[in-house]
Amino acid sequence: NLGNACLKADRLGPAILWYERAARLRPNDPDLRFNLDYARSLTRDRPEEGTIPLARILFFWNYHLSRPTIAMTALAGNLICWTLLIAWRLTRRRGLFRTAVLVAAPTLVLILTATYNLYEDGHRRQAVILPGAVSVRSGHQPTDTELFVLHAGAKVRVVKTSKKHYQIRYSADKIGWIEQEAAGLIDFRIWDDASVK
Repeated sequence: NLGNACLKADRLGPAILWYERAARLRPNDPDLRFNLDYARSLTRDRPEEGTIPLARILFFWNYHLSRPTIAMTALAGNLICWTLLIAWRLTRRRGLFRTAVLVAAPTLVLILTATYNLYEDGHRRQAVILPGAVSVRSGHQPTDTELFVLHAGAKVRVVKTSKKHYQIRYSADKIGWIEQEAAGLIDFRIWDDASVK
């Protein structure tokens, strides 16, 4: 709803930010996907494709399930696996052991996926450019060399953080510094207030 409101108010950057945040929680929502794709089509900057298509095929569950769903399913699978192993130890029924092994394999994959997602959230923070245009510079000062310009809605990766600036990466050869208020962090655990001003 916040994304829709911002889009109707011609605030493309905040609209995409709120859609991206919502997509972290509900990645399979068709209305959300449609709105996010539409909003992205309005952006001026076209990034290089960051995700290898083969990875999307091999690790499809990580792109079709929300991160909380993956974590909760991994915990449930772990609980079921240990319950089956305890029951097998008490009864010595072979069927229980085989079932525990069958449950353990996908559970291990989901545990590794959840662990990777936690690592990625902590080390690969993403943000969305909020104002109409932002100069990305070689340093923190307004007099530093302007390397390139990004426009509202561009999705970037935050590489480093200083007191009032982010070092961002837009693509392999586009790295520089912007003021923190020019970008809203997508990660819902560390939201800033810049997106709602």
